[in-house]
Amino acid sequence: LLVLMPFVIGQEGPTDYTAIGFLTAKATIGFGIVMYLASMVLRRWFELIAKTQSTETFVALCLLVSVGIGEIAKGLGLTDTAGAFAAGVLLANTNYRAQIQADILPF
Repeated sequence: LLVLMPFVIGQEGPTDYTAIGFLTAKATIGFGIVMYLASMVLRRWFELIAKTQSTETFVALCLLVSVGIGEIAKGLGLTDTAGAFAAGVLLANTNYRAQIQADILPF
């Protein structure tokens, strides 16, 4: 649905169904692979940073994930909103989600 919204809202005139199909495939396969690999890498990074007990580094990693996934989404032709949603899903699925919530709460 997030892939189709720019076509539904932003385009006037005829719709190119081939472009929609290609974008959907790219978003599903490409972004699915990115999400899988990112979850594996993030698990190790959060374990490493949790050992340092540095709140600032923890927050910095969360921001890096948010910006990085947003840029990857833009590179795949998706919106920033889709990237932000994916970053939230990645951060929520870590074992450190309670610590992430506690560290980001003041912001």
